[in-house]
Amino acid sequence: MTAAPVQVSFAPPQAAVREAGLPRSRTGCHAAKFLSGAVLMAVARGLFRWLGDS
Repeated sequence: MTAAPVQVSFAPPQAAVREAGLPRSRTGCHAAKFLSGAVLMAVARGLFRWLGDS
């Protein structure tokens, strides 16, 4: 015998979180972090190539 699946609704907590303004999209912040990471990796790679074998 198996138990019947339980129906769970996340709508009320989700609405409360949205009303509080918590899940704001931070696309610009994520893009800036990605771009700065890519630039730092490129600088590090260039530095290692410039230093050569040691």
